[in-house]
Amino acid sequence: DGEAFLAWGDLLQEKFNAPEALASYEDALAIDPNMPEAHLGVAHAHDDSETVGIALERALEVNPNYIEAHLFRAEQRIDAEQYDEADEEIDKALAINPRLPAALALRAATHFLRNEESEFNRSVQQVLQINPEYGELFYILAERCVNLRLYQQAVTFASEAIRLNPRDW
Repeated sequence: DGEAFLAWGDLLQEKFNAPEALASYEDALAIDPNMPEAHLGVAHAHDDSETVGIALERALEVNPNYIEAHLFRAEQRIDAEQYDEADEEIDKALAINPRLPAALALRAATHFLRNEESEFNRSVQQVLQINPEYGELFYILAERCVNLRLYQQAVTFASEAIRLNPRDW
């Protein structure tokens, strides 16, 4: 059952066991090579940038509207400080769902990292209008800051995430 291997891979990946997660995703793909979730799992579990790129391409070939793949690619672009390319991926996700908080949070991150204060504030407000308790917004901002070694800003954003939703583990 490919779905079982996918779920097992996701669990292993969540528990920081990338090698075994990768094996589970590959088992899922051996059963169903057209499972975009397993291709995305391979991208998450692998540390080779070429393999990650190929897995993401394959996921999007199978399902061009696979939002999670677009968001993962946007995160990669942000971490590489390629904000225009990140915005292109965010736009693709927003074309599928214009009210997707995770995509709007990544858009806020690109504005923040470009020092576009008014656009950043507008993006934050847009997310909070959709879901006033979406602490994930500030977690996403904190995570992007950590990956770019902006630790002080990351702490501020993480604190705001906890303030906004103290029950979000």
